[in-house]
Amino acid sequence: MVFESAPEAAERRYKKEPFTKRELTDLMKAMDDWTSAINTRHKIAKENGWADKPPSRTAFVAAALEEPNLLRRPIIQRGTKAIYSRKGDEIRAFLK
Repeated sequence: MVFESAPEAAERRYKKEPFTKRELTDLMKAMDDWTSAINTRHKIAKENGWADKPPSRTAFVAAALEEPNLLRRPIIQRGTKAIYSRKGDEIRAFLK
C-alpha cells in the first residue's frame, strides 16, 4: 500500500467531514500548484471555464466549501506541503 511509508497519514472524507474555510485555504496554500486540485470535469468548473482560466484561490475555496466535489481526490498532505496525485510512485516519493 502507498501509505505504508507514512503511518502518520490519515484519510479524510471531506464530504462527510467538511473542511473549514481556514483548513481549505491552508491546504491550497500548501500546494505548489493548487489549481491541480480543481475538478475541471465538474459542472460548475465547466460552466465557469476553469480548465482554461482557473479562478482565484479565494474564489475556488469559497466554491469548494459549498461544493466539495470541486476538489479532486486524493490530495495528500505531509507537514506544510500537499499534492494532488493518483500516481502511486509520485505519492510514495512525496511521502518519503
